[in-house]
Amino acid sequence: GPSNGASQDYSLLVLDDVHLIAGSEAGTLLAPLLEKGPPGLHCVLLARHTSSLPLTRLYASGDVIELTAADLRFTADEVKQYLLSHDISPSARELAQIVERTEGWGAALRLALLSQRRPGALAAYLGSLRGDSRWLARYLTEEVLAQQSPALRAFLLRTSILETFSVSLAAAVAGVDDAYGLLAELQHSELFLVPLDADGAWFRYHHLFQELLQHRLAAVEGKAAVDALHRRAADWLVRQEQLLPALRHLLEAGDEDAAAALVESRIRPAILRHPVRAQVENLQVELRV
Repeated sequence: GPSNGASQDYSLLVLDDVHLIAGSEAGTLLAPLLEKGPPGLHCVLLARHTSSLPLTRLYASGDVIELTAADLRFTADEVKQYLLSHDISPSARELAQIVERTEGWGAALRLALLSQRRPGALAAYLGSLRGDSRWLARYLTEEVLAQQSPALRAFLLRTSILETFSVSLAAAVAGVDDAYGLLAELQHSELFLVPLDADGAWFRYHHLFQELLQHRLAAVEGKAAVDALHRRAADWLVRQEQLLPALRHLLEAGDEDAAAALVESRIRPAILRHPVRAQVENLQVELRV
């Protein structure tokens, strides 16, 4: 393109799925190409993660522009404009629902549109924003789950019962010793894992991805196994004095006797000792006992 009034030749090289060659013989060819290629060469590298790509020197010299999942996430206004361009006119409340469900994930917005039999049907569109809906489930299964190792896939499925989790909680529920390594792998891949604090101690999954994982978990391992995972979570949470989340997991497991015992032995005394804090934290749980 033009530069200071003069014409300069340039070439654009686009490489997709670069993560597949990282660390391989083909991947070693990238460094000299990127660092010593022609002055007019511009490269676009598309990858699920960049941690093992030979980009260190280019980062140091300011020759890399990186776009992460956060940069690609749609804002509420962009979601609205996208829907309007496809004849869907959401109200403010409906737009907030869509943004919350998709978390700005453009592929989810597009896949939900593909599932529509009648264009512009807002209620049907909202109903398609579920992790187990046909197009989303197919995409997440084929493009995400199927690409993971058996160990990581099992870890994802079993920890999907957790709304939020730390390394220790994930390890206890999934029954693995290397939860830290598995979570690090998920972070490097930006695999629908959302950090919840600056220290990277607590995480959650993208809502739609978590729904798919939970649906697959029930299908693969069955209700008895899922109930056992909830009990593991409850045991860990009780030891950490996180009583309300523990209670929710016991109820999910259908273990109402254990839930009632937890209320009587731990939660009710806590309410009586700190009634104001209990009211603020909304310690109100309905038990069918």
